[in-house]
Amino acid sequence: MMFFRELIGKIISYMIFCLGFIWILIDKDSQGWHDKLIGSIVCYDE
Repeated sequence: MMFFRELIGKIISYMIFCLGFIWILIDKDSQGWHDKLIGSIVCYDE
């Protein structure tokens, strides 16, 4: 899954003016398209 996220998912996120990464700023779960694609979550360490 990590290979798919890093290679395929991030290529998709870079397409169309990097909107997949800009999406992180407006998403309530702070997920980019590459995270949503495979269903990964964002964890914060305190």
